[in-house]
Amino acid sequence: MLKLNTLSGFGSGVSGGGAAATSTNGYVLGGTSGPGNEVVAEKFTFATETLAAATDADLADGNQVSGGISDTVTNGYILGGFTGARSNKIQKLVFATDTTSTLTSTLSVIRGGSGSQGDTVAGYVSGGWSNNYIDFFDKFTYSSETSAALTSVFDVGVGLPSGGSDGTTNGYQFGGHSPYTQHDEAFKLVYSTDVVSAITDANLSQARSEMTSVNSPLAVYILGGLATARVATADKMPFATEVTAAETSANLSQARAQAFFGSLGDGITGYVGGGQVLNNTMDGLTFATDTTAAIAETLSGDRAGMAVISDGNV
Repeated sequence: MLKLNTLSGFGSGVSGGGAAATSTNGYVLGGTSGPGNEVVAEKFTFATETLAAATDADLADGNQVSGGISDTVTNGYILGGFTGARSNKIQKLVFATDTTSTLTSTLSVIRGGSGSQGDTVAGYVSGGWSNNYIDFFDKFTYSSETSAALTSVFDVGVGLPSGGSDGTTNGYQFGGHSPYTQHDEAFKLVYSTDVVSAITDANLSQARSEMTSVNSPLAVYILGGLATARVATADKMPFATEVTAAETSANLSQARAQAFFGSLGDGITGYVGGGQVLNNTMDGLTFATDTTAAIAETLSGDRAGMAVISDGNV
């Protein structure tokens, strides 16, 4: 896959655009290798599309399907997940040192399988499982490193939805599942008010859960997931229109479900890798052309349910 080094028409000053493309590195954290959950951290260099072990960033304990968020400048955070049981733990990744530690503050409830989104002030996790299917967002404020539940809720609790963000104004939640039902619904979170509303024009082209989302400066892409079976489907929602439609040229190279949780990308290319059936391969989605292809780099092992963080984009 050809990696473009310039980004024409993206970044600040573009109508409908989100955060500028400034990321240098991404991180792939934890997941499950089948018999157990992993602590492993890998650092992804966007310019060369290469992964390397980052052992100082290894998680405190094996964790899968946790939410990954970034303040875009200094730190990333891993929220909740499954560590043998559902967790309310918050772990902090310092970009300058590639080190991870556990915060004393926690989420408002134990939750795993949540969507993740945010801006430069706060990150959010939505949906997931606690003692039941969750219908609200937790807001994690970067300046205080504390979390609280929002009072505004969406109309159905779901597990394993996907999140998206324009990086400045709005966050989004797509799909997910409740008992015996896959969902296509989309919800919008306005960051300035913390109010959630349904946006039916943004509903997925196919009801499903366990997707990966990647944020470009102009759109969010919702990739793969589980419908009646695992799928390679790609949907695109431009932030300017908030209308979701299938983008077949961006379909994944293979069906993937429960792959990356969070958005891995540098504003030029978004990435998704691993997933069920357990594998170590990766795809790259070129935003300028809406095309996806397998890349040469692979994860260090076959796994699914990894948290991902990018150091310059939410």
